[in-house]
Amino acid sequence: MKSAASASRFEDEVLRECGVGEGGRGEGSLRVPGPLVNDLQAYFGLFMLSDVIFEPECGILSGVPAGMSAGTVGPAARFRIKLHADDCGVLESMAGMDGVRAELRPAEARHSSFRLVLRDCRGGTSWRHGAMMELHAPAFLIAELAARSRLAELGRQLSMLGHELRQPLATISMANENLRVVLANAAQDSPHVVHALATIAEQVDRAQAMIRQTIDYAAGRASAGQPELAELARAAANAARLLVTQLEDAGIELELEPEQAGHRLPVALSQVELEQVLVNIVRNAAESIWARRRLGWNGTGRIAIRLRAEDTQFICEIADNGAGLSRGTPESGFQPFATTKGEEGTGLGLYLCEVLLAKAGGRMRLLPGMSEGARAEIILPRLTERAEATDG
Repeated sequence: MKSAASASRFEDEVLRECGVGEGGRGEGSLRVPGPLVNDLQAYFGLFMLSDVIFEPECGILSGVPAGMSAGTVGPAARFRIKLHADDCGVLESMAGMDGVRAELRPAEARHSSFRLVLRDCRGGTSWRHGAMMELHAPAFLIAELAARSRLAELGRQLSMLGHELRQPLATISMANENLRVVLANAAQDSPHVVHALATIAEQVDRAQAMIRQTIDYAAGRASAGQPELAELARAAANAARLLVTQLEDAGIELELEPEQAGHRLPVALSQVELEQVLVNIVRNAAESIWARRRLGWNGTGRIAIRLRAEDTQFICEIADNGAGLSRGTPESGFQPFATTKGEEGTGLGLYLCEVLLAKAGGRMRLLPGMSEGARAEIILPRLTERAEATDG
């Protein structure tokens, strides 16, 4: 009877520490009905043990579940859990202690642990009473850690990929230049071929610049000298020129509103980085139009790029008449690996845009369209005259 009363007092003490009063037993400031306590115990993974024994040589912690008598329970009925190898020494170091509190991990579980409370040591690593409560890492935390791990691995893979792509790009560039020289010496040239060769050369230079920046970032190397300043109007014009043929072939009109086209709009990014952001967003707009067509719409797709300068910032708005924003996109669209495109999407486009814009102190917002589709609004701080003069 003394042992049962002791176990009951210990259970009440554990329940008080867990914030559920005395479980409806005795006098307490909070009286909670027994069934509710049982539900809380089940919800939080809290359960009581007696005759708790830890075997350091095999890392097994065992005990008799509450409501069962230690004298009538055989070895097969005892609760048993194997501890993580790194935690066995923690519990072994508490041998002989009457009051034990520790957070331990099961050997097989990657993302969970449990809190252990032990009382009334009988010598060594044996206690009369114990309580365990499961601790699970929140699902959102596990997902965030997994995404960060994937990003770290992606960075390593991109660094190696960039290194390997340098040579074939150099070969393409050399072959393109040789072909240009041959055509220049030919009796008759073709303007279309010359234009195509110029485009190839430009895009090879662009790819090489992106690879160089990626490798420098992965290696922790900062750009030498003052940061390059990009021209927002020029970047918008280049992005439009790069994509206009592809969009026209797909029946999509691309319009660059000329309000600020002739003005100087400098921002603290390299030209390649800023153009990369705009190209990504225009492509996203085109994919939204294609998604709307797959739903049965067969109208003319339209994408408009609008620039405006304010006192302290530049704003670039890219609007489309596509399928619009799905539920949760404004919040989740910038999370790595978050995609609404199924297997076709990587979930990295908008995330990379946000990373690049943040380098210049900028940001991006996703908004519903005025009447249909969606808008992406890029906001970049306007440089001071001193910063422009330093770069110049």
